[in-house]
Amino acid sequence: MNHGEIETAFPEAKGQAVTFEGSRRSKLDGKGRMAVPAGYRGQLDPKYGNTLVVTRGYEGCLVLFPPEVWDARQKKVESRLGRKYEDPRVRKLLRVLSANTETVTMDSQGRILVPEHLRDMAGLVGEALVLGVGNRMEVWDPARYQSYEDDVDLGTYEELAAEFLADEPLYLVIEDDQGDEEEVDE
Repeated sequence: MNHGEIETAFPEAKGQAVTFEGSRRSKLDGKGRMAVPAGYRGQLDPKYGNTLVVTRGYEGCLVLFPPEVWDARQKKVESRLGRKYEDPRVRKLLRVLSANTETVTMDSQGRILVPEHLRDMAGLVGEALVLGVGNRMEVWDPARYQSYEDDVDLGTYEELAAEFLADEPLYLVIEDDQGDEEEVDE
């Protein structure tokens, strides 16, 4: 599915950046509808309407992508894997990914219908925790996420940050009116 030209900047796309941050709780009703948090809805490009792509994530969560990010990601997947279709592992990956991906549309109240098989996969019943994770949102069962977070100790976090963010300062250098520099935590 092609949702149009990419106008956002992510590792997968070019243009103006959208960044989802923070965490918010959202209720799931008996039909499996979940409200996309208003703060996140406001960052979605209106030219794509009320459409999101929901798919299987890692560690038992679901992932919501803006359509332009999903399209760019799929182009990258096709570029990397399409010519390796003879490999049974590649076919398995592509099948599982495709079978667990749905395009969903927000209703007038900002709710999406999370498909039942994806709700079951993520253990979503009654309430979800929606995390802003850069250019995507993750949807977790709150208890599952708490367990996941409890397993991430400070030492592991610091090791990962040192390894993957070593070239990226975690502070800003701000120059004041007198030309003096000051480090400020981001």
